[in-house]
Amino acid sequence: MSLKSEQLQKLSIPAAAPDTQRSAERRANKRWAVVAPLLATSLSMAAYAYFHAETTPAVTPAQPLTSPAATPESHAAAASATTAAVPVDPRIKASGYVVAQRITTVSSSVAGVVRRVFVREGEQVKAGQLLAELENTAALVRVERAKKDLQAASYRLEQAQLKQQRLQTELARFRQLAADRLISSSQLADAELETELAQRQVSAEQNQLALSRDQLKIASIELDYTQVKAPFDGVVTELTAQVGETVSPLTGGGGFIRTGICTIVDLASLQVEVDVSEKHLQALAPGQAVTIGLDAYQGTDYHGQVSYVVPVIDKLKGAVRVKVAVQDFDEKALPGMGVQVYLQPQAVVATNKGAW
Repeated sequence: MSLKSEQLQKLSIPAAAPDTQRSAERRANKRWAVVAPLLATSLSMAAYAYFHAETTPAVTPAQPLTSPAATPESHAAAASATTAAVPVDPRIKASGYVVAQRITTVSSSVAGVVRRVFVREGEQVKAGQLLAELENTAALVRVERAKKDLQAASYRLEQAQLKQQRLQTELARFRQLAADRLISSSQLADAELETELAQRQVSAEQNQLALSRDQLKIASIELDYTQVKAPFDGVVTELTAQVGETVSPLTGGGGFIRTGICTIVDLASLQVEVDVSEKHLQALAPGQAVTIGLDAYQGTDYHGQVSYVVPVIDKLKGAVRVKVAVQDFDEKALPGMGVQVYLQPQAVVATNKGAW
């Protein structure tokens, strides 16, 4: 072999072993697995920046707003325009409720068991109308016995009066006989005594008759106590007792004894009560004109006047209670309704002497 051939063999690269070649391929695959995602991300960001730059409109710098120089005249004109747009209401505004001056829970005068109820909730009743009746068997018996006692007393009085008349006639005859000396003085004295006793018997029977009449009145009153009647015209707003329940005017006695039969409200006695801030106290006076609006009926106004200013300040509210008499309430107004009240202020005086 020549010298050149030997040198060429030294310069040649020996063939890689099969295992070494496979290791090199695996390393190359790992490098591509890392580089490929980074390259894809870079391309996506470059594409987004390119298209966003083309679609986003150019932002022009904002121009400052210019306005004419403010002058005192312009300020005065603006103030007058604001005042004209929002007029000032001089009236005093307050909130309150519709209340009834006459409202009562009707009860019986004696304790007893309810036998019958004659009314329902919402029913109109008249003064003296029968609302309910308690168990009255014993009261009826007492009335009947008092009537019989009265009849007996009347009969005894009648008999005593007849006897007295007979004895008086005999006494007159005896006196005539004594004057003619036909009878003795002792016989005349006996006749006079018997006539006097008859007179006393009549007086006793008259007293007994009066006592029997009083006993009948008492029994009748006790019977009337078992009948519960309406004290005035109104509407039954609540029925609190039913047939078979026990009622008592003195105590509730737990959950089984009622203190009343029903509640009646006189709708003709409705008025308005409001709390007015104490700072308006000197501007309040009886007779003051008032406008009332019901919260439940917007736009419906009623008219009235202050009837009474309660002379006590609520220290928690800092307000005084004002009662308003309403002139034109209709069927829309009901007890407990909320109202808005506007009072026309009176001239402020040095003292509130006339406000009470």
